[in-house]
Amino acid sequence: YSLSLTNHENACMFPNWNENATTTGVQMTLTQNGSSVSATAGGLVAPALDIYLGSHVFTGELVGEHMDLHIAGTRAGSTGACAYTINANVSADIDGDVLTGPTTYVAQHNNSPDCGYLLTCANEQAFNGTRPPR
Repeated sequence: YSLSLTNHENACMFPNWNENATTTGVQMTLTQNGSSVSATAGGLVAPALDIYLGSHVFTGELVGEHMDLHIAGTRAGSTGACAYTINANVSADIDGDVLTGPTTYVAQHNNSPDCGYLLTCANEQAFNGTRPPR
């Protein structure tokens, strides 16, 4: 798939996250085994996901025309007594050769008061894309 991404509000104060910024031509390769699906990000998005999350491969399930995919972040961050990683969740719908949905980024944290906005924030990135001709 070749995707276009649009950033929504930067509620989690991620560096280099610009609200309403778009990125086009993002490559995403889907691999299915029964109801299990993996989605591998390509191009310049892959190293960015590796830096912030620790992986660029989402895994999850396909039920009918809907996929729920996840990356459990492994890149540790901290602020004061707050320790956290960032997780990414994809909720995608497939309609023929079109893939649409949001990716939501949330902090997995130790519930320290020092986590501040990370306790409840979520950044969302909308995407849509098409499968190349076979």
